[in-house]
Amino acid sequence: MLRFSRMILEKKIRAFRPLTANSKKRVARKLALKKILEEKIDLNEARKRCRNEKIAVDLCFYLNSKTTATGRTKKDLDNMMKLVFDVLKDQVINDGKEARTKGLGLINDDSDIHQIRATKIFVKTDEDEGMDIKISRWQKKVTLGG
Repeated sequence: MLRFSRMILEKKIRAFRPLTANSKKRVARKLALKKILEEKIDLNEARKRCRNEKIAVDLCFYLNSKTTATGRTKKDLDNMMKLVFDVLKDQVINDGKEARTKGLGLINDDSDIHQIRATKIFVKTDEDEGMDIKISRWQKKVTLGG
């Protein structure tokens, strides 16, 4: 059994529409998410605590179910996660076609992530849309006798 331990970062971001990485606008979307996270997170402290660590990431995306805009509620959880994970890295890259752009630098690459928990919840207003992100140092739970 695995568990989260030693919280590194925990942020709630609201009045933000979660986006997916699966579109022609993915670099712009990554940069928009990066900007929002830069405003909400103490990056120097988070970098110190995350670098060269095995981490666990817990994400909860809140989508407005009452909107009439096409595609706002039919978002794949894995595509929303990918956008976040790409921004957490040192470099934000678009299939090698775009110039390298600095990411948040919290992890070297996806291999630093050892556990993921993700949830998608529907809310009733744009103000409630957003995401929660928790990053912890990952530990394998030790079980006695086996």
